[in-house]
Amino acid sequence: MDSPTSALSEQSVIVIVRLKKGYIAVKRGQRLVLKKDWPRLKDVHPLWIINGFSATVDKRDIESLSNHPEVASVRIDKKFRLNEAPTDSILRSQWNLSVLNVESLRRMGITGRGVVVCVLDTGVDIDHKYLKGKWRGGANSWFDFFDSTLLPTDSIGHGTQVMGIILGGSEQSINGGLGIAPGAQWIAAKIFDNQGFTLLSIIHRALQWLVDPDGDPETEDSPDIVNMSWGISERPDECIQEFSEDISKLKELGIAVVTPAGNGGPSLFTSESPANYNGVISVGAIEERGELSIFSSRGPSACGLKVYPDLVAPGAGLYTTDITFGGIFDEATTIVTGTSFAAAEVTGLIALMKDAFPEMDLYSIEASLRITAKDLGEKGPDNSYGYGLVDPLGAYTWGLNAPKCLDFDHDGYFAQKDCGPLQDLDDFDPCTKALSNAKSNTVLVDISKRQYHPGERLFVTLNTLPKGFNIFIAILLPDGGLWVLDDLNSGYAIEDARDIQPWKGLCTILDLEIPRWSESGNYTLYSYAVPVGEDLVDPRFSKFLNETTFEIVDMPR
Repeated sequence: MDSPTSALSEQSVIVIVRLKKGYIAVKRGQRLVLKKDWPRLKDVHPLWIINGFSATVDKRDIESLSNHPEVASVRIDKKFRLNEAPTDSILRSQWNLSVLNVESLRRMGITGRGVVVCVLDTGVDIDHKYLKGKWRGGANSWFDFFDSTLLPTDSIGHGTQVMGIILGGSEQSINGGLGIAPGAQWIAAKIFDNQGFTLLSIIHRALQWLVDPDGDPETEDSPDIVNMSWGISERPDECIQEFSEDISKLKELGIAVVTPAGNGGPSLFTSESPANYNGVISVGAIEERGELSIFSSRGPSACGLKVYPDLVAPGAGLYTTDITFGGIFDEATTIVTGTSFAAAEVTGLIALMKDAFPEMDLYSIEASLRITAKDLGEKGPDNSYGYGLVDPLGAYTWGLNAPKCLDFDHDGYFAQKDCGPLQDLDDFDPCTKALSNAKSNTVLVDISKRQYHPGERLFVTLNTLPKGFNIFIAILLPDGGLWVLDDLNSGYAIEDARDIQPWKGLCTILDLEIPRWSESGNYTLYSYAVPVGEDLVDPRFSKFLNETTFEIVDMPR
């Protein structure tokens, strides 16, 4: 099998192109204007998940491509290799299942049934006795980005090992079994070649694939959870935001994202991407007696104030499935060590929680893991153990009587005191705060803070006008241009918005993303109303106008 870059000539490179907001990446095919302007574009793959595409281009075309009015950025693709896991040949009688007390949930019939898990890795060996019956099956359940195989395969073994810990073994087994959630089903994509290499563009394509595996938006075939047991950082403490847009899309759709913290310990400041993104559950590893594994990466996160890792789980001397060499050894097992396999356990635990509480939203499930984790190390959340060791029974018990915690900004932290260590001062009752500052006959606007970096999220609180009006948002750009967003009364999140939440019928909370291509400078955000049936007018001439200012500054390097 060829390497991801073996077909390139000395004059060509693969690039990842992001388009500006307002220029939409077509889901199938590429924009004709791009093909017309650059006939030398080859192997074009639309990446609507990031509003862009990847392509092979002549190096001489990169500058002109970057200067095209539709293009926000051009990045030369990057090749990287799957990190090797630490070695540990000591089998410890599946001590992980005992420490996690998975048996308590299995006795209640909670095995992950009805939940679909996706693994993006080296593939999965379909011939393994403990895995093949759990594959969902069909063309929408496997994608090989290298050999286009029709059935799942794995030549390296890492993906098969991860999957075994997530769900391998028998669903009927109470005391035994390899995996945490043996009742779950799986799908997978092979994103590493047989030498363990991949490209950033392939990962974008894989994340896009799992959002809509069959390519039909009318069908619901995306997984509930994705495990990504790898990292892209070349050195410790890097924040590489390459996949932040993809992850935001997954979270918007309610797909949990679980990654290992990394094997870069024992030093602090060894976080890696994408584990250090907000919204991703990063998992460190502990030994049998509860001490943090020496190899487990530590925080703080290079991407912000997030506790790193989020959680820890057993990660040394774990028993799991291995490659079968074409089915010759169809019960093959091995012993593995590393944070990849700790992340696999948390992936399985989320499957158990979704089985037990199918109507519980993702943010509450993730909160249950943090709130009930067993505190280890320093008191409270820390940058070695995170919130602590996951506790499946504790999370389940919390789910039975989950307090009505209110997470206004969807960061997994809550406003109310009964949410324990997840109480977060940046959550507040936005409607009360906003209405206390209200002016009569205006569409009130309040924002979460006054300074942002490109790619950050901006939370807007609007009071609700009487019927008969349409509410609009517009942003005055530093160069004097006006960016008008869609009608908020359309019944769904407006363009560029991830979420609209009604608040007690009095306010609306709007979640916007600051475009990554935004220039530094001072911005003005207008909210205004137009009577139904009237044409949209310049907001600066609306009698219902309200405005607030904020600043965008470059991301510190």
